[in-house]
Amino acid sequence: MVLNRAAIARISTSLQKAETILEYYHDWTEFDDQIEKVYDVVQKLASTLRVIRIALLQSWHQFDPNTTLDSLWSSRRVTAPLLAQLAILKSTVTSQDSKRPSLIPRAFHNRNVLILSYRTRMRKRLYESVSEIQNFTVDFAKDLDLIIYDIQRSLLEHHIEQYSLNEESFSLVKPPPLKENSSSETCADCKTIFDLRDFWPIELGTNPFQPTLSFNTSILKIFDSAWSGCHFCRLQLTRLLEQGATVRHIAYVHITWWKYWHKESNYTNTNNDILFSKDLRIRYLSDDMEIVHFDYYITLPLIEADQNRRIGLLTASRSTLAIVRAWLSNCSSTHDRCKRDDSAILSRPKRLIHLGEFEKLEPRLVEVGDIPPDVVYMTLSHRWSYKATTQLLRSNITQFYQNIPESSLPRCYLDAMKFMRRLGVSYVWIDSLCILQDSGKDWYSESAKIADIFAGSWCNIATVSSLDDTHTLHPDRSSEDVRGCIIENPPTSKFSVRAHDEGYRRWNSSITNSVLSKRGWVLQELLSAPRTLYFGKDEVMWQCKTQKSSESMPKEVDVTSRRYKSTFDDPAFSEISLYGPRGWGEIVQDYSKRELTFPTHDKLIAIGGIAKKYGNEEDYLAGLWKHDIIFQLTWRVLQKDTDAQSLEDFQAPSWTWASLNKEITYSSRIIDKMHMHRPIAKLISSNLTHVSDNKLGRLSQGTLDIQAPIIKIEFHRISRSSYTVRYHKGRNFVLPNHSSPSASRSICLDFETAFRPAAIDDDDDTITPTFLIPLYIDVERNTARPVKVHALIVECTGNAREFRRKGVMTLEGRWQVEDLANCCKSYMGVAEEDMFDGLVGEEDGWVVYNLALV
Repeated sequence: MVLNRAAIARISTSLQKAETILEYYHDWTEFDDQIEKVYDVVQKLASTLRVIRIALLQSWHQFDPNTTLDSLWSSRRVTAPLLAQLAILKSTVTSQDSKRPSLIPRAFHNRNVLILSYRTRMRKRLYESVSEIQNFTVDFAKDLDLIIYDIQRSLLEHHIEQYSLNEESFSLVKPPPLKENSSSETCADCKTIFDLRDFWPIELGTNPFQPTLSFNTSILKIFDSAWSGCHFCRLQLTRLLEQGATVRHIAYVHITWWKYWHKESNYTNTNNDILFSKDLRIRYLSDDMEIVHFDYYITLPLIEADQNRRIGLLTASRSTLAIVRAWLSNCSSTHDRCKRDDSAILSRPKRLIHLGEFEKLEPRLVEVGDIPPDVVYMTLSHRWSYKATTQLLRSNITQFYQNIPESSLPRCYLDAMKFMRRLGVSYVWIDSLCILQDSGKDWYSESAKIADIFAGSWCNIATVSSLDDTHTLHPDRSSEDVRGCIIENPPTSKFSVRAHDEGYRRWNSSITNSVLSKRGWVLQELLSAPRTLYFGKDEVMWQCKTQKSSESMPKEVDVTSRRYKSTFDDPAFSEISLYGPRGWGEIVQDYSKRELTFPTHDKLIAIGGIAKKYGNEEDYLAGLWKHDIIFQLTWRVLQKDTDAQSLEDFQAPSWTWASLNKEITYSSRIIDKMHMHRPIAKLISSNLTHVSDNKLGRLSQGTLDIQAPIIKIEFHRISRSSYTVRYHKGRNFVLPNHSSPSASRSICLDFETAFRPAAIDDDDDTITPTFLIPLYIDVERNTARPVKVHALIVECTGNAREFRRKGVMTLEGRWQVEDLANCCKSYMGVAEEDMFDGLVGEEDGWVVYNLALV
């Protein structure tokens, strides 16, 4: 493996310089705060240099590309925040030096003059040292880039030549980091592409000729151009690397340009002209002209405001604050959907946190009844750290009404509070500080109002970058990555280039797949808040009922994804109707994936606030709705693990998905022009007992009384997990073999993990008998012939006609449905006495009974 010897030598020289500065300032760190800060920065740099030198020295003897590259990339990521700290230190030292003469009046005693004069000389030396450190940190980053480039290119070249490029070795190759405030040095191939764009005239409303272009290329050529500074090649390389080793076959590219325009108000310029863009498709072809990969890119002209927009190195920067203020102002003044309904009656929180007067942060707890009713407050969605999160308790509530010590608050809280103060907001609601955590009465009362509390807030902050409360809200980032790919194509053209799905991908990466989004309570908070600021690792993102935006895409995140039918939809606003009120099924599916620390207590409460917006409390049955409840009962578990769920306390009745802490989905319903569904069971009554006054919250028991067919079923064990299903009607009636390929297409069984079905060849007499309760069928619209039946698998509780749900079963095919109905009729003659007492009669060809689900 060839390594850049000159770069390695320069790294050793940089380490010597760093150690010299550390030695020089070691005895002066207590003398001046700025010297101490510089000393800390140089210590970090020296530590990084030592790690790199050790890694490279080891590489000479036994080269491990994975370990070496990991070490190099980790060190490279350190340089950007170090340079940011040095820039701040340099400006601080300069500003203090400019004020220094005013601090030395002539009347000062000679001793004071000598001390201040010495400090001035020290600051001059400090300024020179900071400048020197800046220079060799920049050189250090360049040297690292050279070494990383050498290793990665050697890997690529070697494996391509040897036809041994595999996914593991390919995963080690990464695109180069973008340098701060650097402009794209467009390579010759990309300049040809963008020259065609600029000299291609188009007229709105017409469909002109689509210019095309082809030329030779390779993954190595794109890799070299990206590391040479071509931003568009870097963007291509980033996306091609995601495709894996198959891109080694790339030999040609074929470019096609076309136009796109729209009339949305968010994208009009100051003259209200229609803003249009020129988009391109790139097809990457192999030697035999087979398509290896294809991609779409959007080019958007830059207005003057976008060209001059600065992006800070932290999300606490002035530039971030300015864009957040612009979003808030625009939403409050122009978004009709986001304006609060004054007629809506929202429950107010019992307490808020007052952040202090003016810019000074002095948090203290206040009773809402003691402040004006129209005060503006914000909320915080966060992930608890139970070792560090400060909580409101009976023992400290008196103290918190006076003041909440800053030293007791986790880093995330402090960062959020300071940002809120900069927005001009004086009040915030945070669950751990506004609800008494050791009072069951206060907790139940306030937790029932959380949806209203977030709905009544001015804006919510969601900490998607933080693993928990101990982490900062503003991690280090690369401002150039946020800015994206900006192309300057002389003489006049300047535009941005983005992948067509970049907004969708950024949103998923920062928000949908974040640790915070795995928390159950957060779904209710985010769906209730009128607007939310997501503080991510790389940028701040915005969401209200009208718009989704980010620092990288200030106008609209999904403007590009809509063009190519990308699935960029929020579950809350989906038009797909599943089960219950429109959109409710998707919310349940999303919520079931999330985690709750105390699911026994919180499972129903944490979604109750959302339920209130979908219907009346009287129609809500522990996560299901009375209307169409027969269809909702056929939810099924997606997680196929083998461990039974252990619940110490009653969580919810077995018939609701809330009884399990697993991801669920619903059985597919055939609803189209050819088919419709028809219930064969119906709800008679429900009996739910709640543990508090919150009718959307936790239950102590819940029963559904239904009228439905029922039949006893047995299983013949084929293997440990495979069975033949048999209907029991005095004699065994054999039905499709679940283990055979033909039968598996027509019969589907889904058991909850805690359930072990009774098999007729089991010696264990303690296994509870199993029953099947058909609920509804899918039928052809024209002929009314049945095509599929959906049923519950249940077991008897020991009480008469009382059953506990254990799974679902579907049978597909006309004869299976009709045969099941006939078997249910035959079972009537051999049913147990207590079952026969509940017989209602025959309805629509099915024999139905009075049954209870618990």
